[in-house]
Amino acid sequence: MIKPKLPRAILFDLDDTILSDDTVSEEAWRETCEILAYRVAPVSSNELFSVINNERIIFWDNPVNLREGAWKNLYQSRLTIVRTSLTQLGHPNDDIAREIVVTYNDLKAKLVRLLPNAELTLNQLITRGIKLALITNGEAESQRAKVEKLGLKDYFPVCLIEGELGFGKPDPRIFQLALDNVKVKAADTWMLGDRLEFDILGAQNMGIKGIWCDYQKKGLPSDSTVIPDAIIHDISELLNLTAES
Repeated sequence: MIKPKLPRAILFDLDDTILSDDTVSEEAWRETCEILAYRVAPVSSNELFSVINNERIIFWDNPVNLREGAWKNLYQSRLTIVRTSLTQLGHPNDDIAREIVVTYNDLKAKLVRLLPNAELTLNQLITRGIKLALITNGEAESQRAKVEKLGLKDYFPVCLIEGELGFGKPDPRIFQLALDNVKVKAADTWMLGDRLEFDILGAQNMGIKGIWCDYQKKGLPSDSTVIPDAIIHDISELLNLTAES
């Protein structure tokens, strides 16, 4: 893949781009199930986790849920996942479902962390004079809490959150707002993210280069109509991409 022209600015997605969201989610669900499995006895914590984990993957891989903005109300989305899981296990109970979701939300907030090499990479990019901006979909409260907890404002003077703006990726308005704030032209800007339709295609439609995070090394889906300008398997690979030839 041809190396894109070096950027003057890079726009970053948040979850599973800078933060270890999927890994942390799995850890939080597992711990939640260990704590509350007694509520659905004789179902074991491993059985409870296995069903919930499978349902959450199905739910978040469903393009309909993504297009309809399921992340805008995470509590309700997670409640749907848990309700479906409990029904499968023969324990349909809304009180238990709500208890599981509340416990999970608390645990996930405590476990949230940066990906390995994220801090090093961000510091190096800033040292190289590249402007950084953060644009993330999701609820205002939960996304802002992550930014505050991990000190991301130190790296991203521009931080645009869908829940605070009323629009998010792939809406061109959020990309344009980011460009206006960093004062860099689209042709001199990259977008880094893990969602092909929302992050990569949304950026490319604005003339921004799209750098896809394939951290699990799954490769592009065979039916993908979105072709990133570059693909990285670790955030630190940005340093090679932005190094002078």
